Amino acid sequence: MQPIIVTCHEDGSATALAVEGTEFVRSIGSVTMKRASHVWPCHPVKRTAFRVLRSLFGERGRVAEWCRQWRGPWEVRFATNIHRVVFSHPSRRVCIEWEIDQLNGNV
Repeated sequence: MQPIIVTCHEDGSATALAVEGTEFVRSIGSVTMKRASHVWPCHPVKRTAFRVLRSLFGERGRVAEWCRQWRGPWEVRFATNIHRVVFSHPSRRVCIEWEIDQLNGNV
């Protein structure tokens, strides 16, 4: 399990990286959640199918879990510039670990 890094700011706000299992963050008050990045299949046809299925069925459930099992390679794109691939690897798990490490380092 990844450690949760919370950064407190002088204005009283805080920034944290929410990963699966960190739903408790919502219980601390008013929370604005923004997507930090995307992990998508590298192959354009798979990526399109992945995005369509996720838009239809959401991020949770059987279809989402099935999509996560697809063979790679996978790529990471930060939400601030979804047109730029910042990391790719044959394993989705490795992509997610890299993504979390990068985001924790840049929170």
